[in-house]
Amino acid sequence: MILCLKCKEVFEPIKSERYCIKCAAQLGREKVGRKRRRIRNDSDVRDIWKRLQKEVNAMARAIDYGLPCLARNYHPNQMHGGHIFSVGSAISMRFNLHNIHRQSAQSNHHGNEDGLLRENLRKEYGEAYFEFLQEMRRVDLPSLPASDWMRILKDAREAKRYIQKEVKEPLDRLARIELRNSVNQDLGIYNNQFSTFNYE
Repeated sequence: MILCLKCKEVFEPIKSERYCIKCAAQLGREKVGRKRRRIRNDSDVRDIWKRLQKEVNAMARAIDYGLPCLARNYHPNQMHGGHIFSVGSAISMRFNLHNIHRQSAQSNHHGNEDGLLRENLRKEYGEAYFEFLQEMRRVDLPSLPASDWMRILKDAREAKRYIQKEVKEPLDRLARIELRNSVNQDLGIYNNQFSTFNYE
């Protein structure tokens, strides 16, 4: 006979249990419930990420309004927000506006033209900007609860609407960098070192 660690009642263990049958069953249900909540919360965050990605990509397109595809240098029927370093290779950069620039749908999905995109980014913004992006690859995406990601999603929607309303002609490259800096800081996903690029 031993004492149950949970209810403190004496019981006869079958093997080397530390809990009576009633308490062991309750603990098992609680453990399963925690696991289900964790899975639900993780899937909630992934769902929010998908929606946030659409907003951030739309914001990048709005910042680059009126400019040709960065990879192919032409005005396509459909412009995407193309990642300089893909989400698959650098998931931590997926929401950073410095990593997302205008790219034609064909170049983004079918042409596999990340090399062209990077080469023309260097030409347009300079080597220091590209090195800033490469350095950014070492930062981790913060682990935030779904409620924080929902706040960021709401802020991103508001920022996107504002930029779409205000940007009606192509901005010069410094203005585009400053706007990316400002929105990155407002969203608060990344620390200042990886939110802002100081163009000199």
